[in-house]
Amino acid sequence: MKIWISQRAQKGGYAVHLLARMAGILVLAVVLAVLGGIAPLVFGWPKELSMLLMVLGVTALVVALAVALGRRSEADTMIYCRDDEGRLFAVDARSYVRQRAGGRNVMGAAVKTQRILANLTGGVLQKYMAQPQSLTGLTPQILAVENLKPAAGGYALVCAVRMPGGAEARQSYFVSAGMEDADELLHELEKLRSLESRLEPRDTRHTGALVVSAAAALLLGAVCAASHPAVGLLDSALYFPCLGLAFAAVCVVVWFAVKRSRGE
Repeated sequence: MKIWISQRAQKGGYAVHLLARMAGILVLAVVLAVLGGIAPLVFGWPKELSMLLMVLGVTALVVALAVALGRRSEADTMIYCRDDEGRLFAVDARSYVRQRAGGRNVMGAAVKTQRILANLTGGVLQKYMAQPQSLTGLTPQILAVENLKPAAGGYALVCAVRMPGGAEARQSYFVSAGMEDADELLHELEKLRSLESRLEPRDTRHTGALVVSAAAALLLGAVCAASHPAVGLLDSALYFPCLGLAFAAVCVVVWFAVKRSRGE
């Protein structure tokens, strides 16, 4: 019987870390927005173009930081368990918390998730794993590992799992490099990799879509900048439609980038 959990979750610092990072991203976005509004007045830059670049830059930075925070949160709330029969299970503490919109609900969910982490690792998981059925039917059981590759701060993996209801599905997980005994967990995951995935690691199928969406975002951004009233190279009627399409294309780029980094 073995349980793997992140060191931060073991120390009970999940909620504080998550909320502090979220507050930091919010403060950074506000500070950059204020500086972006003051800079054109101080340096004499074209106001409209400077504001456009500031909005695009701050948005891209906030999205990137939010994606990184989401990955860090996933790594801190994931618990991997191996019972005495050698079966491997993945437990996400966040799945036991009802998620709602709003600042208070986010703070409450973070605190509840930390309590659940403490309860699960404080004897609840050990109690169930000591029974013959172990965690079968209670949490996803990892049947096979289809893809396992290094990612920022750890390893991304795509697994074939048996869900609590009995159906089989594909799930993406993340193993933090800072997890205690992470090498032992990676060894267990390696044993579940198929021979095909070991010999020929699958390249992501999202590479082409990522390139196309990135090119579309750059093209739309260029048209948006050229049609801005301060530039006047193209008809200004194109500005707002291209701005909306460029934002949508950036969101698509982020989506495919995340899928690709997770090995899906």
